[in-house]
Amino acid sequence: FRWRTGYDGCFTPANAGMRIDTISIFGSSRICATPCVIVRLVVTSTLSRLNGTIVQATYTVQNVGAVTATNVMLTTAMLGSANSPSTPQALGNLAPGQTSAPMVVNFTNSMAGASSMLKLGGTYTGGTFSSTRRVTIP
Repeated sequence: FRWRTGYDGCFTPANAGMRIDTISIFGSSRICATPCVIVRLVVTSTLSRLNGTIVQATYTVQNVGAVTATNVMLTTAMLGSANSPSTPQALGNLAPGQTSAPMVVNFTNSMAGASSMLKLGGTYTGGTFSSTRRVTIP
């Protein structure tokens, strides 16, 4: 341990220095109040073109949290300003570490090569999840 004592230029006490009577070191630990464990859902997706006007997003949702996500639903699927008519989609329950079966949503889009935003999101009992990423339309 190192301590320093400083005084301004106008005043220096006759008994310069400090006296330390007691040093106490306290440790602490975190105790979770309701609950520390959470659901954390991660969306992974890829785009492909089905024909001249239909783009398909294939996606999975993985629970990387520590508790089961119940009643997982995809409720939002957008490519740019185009909504998918394929929502909502029920994904069921996802245990910790579990990934959903691959699912698909389709969009009407004929602008191959254009940059756009893909947004996929939804709900589970007690929360929501979403993923927004920049994509190049195939």
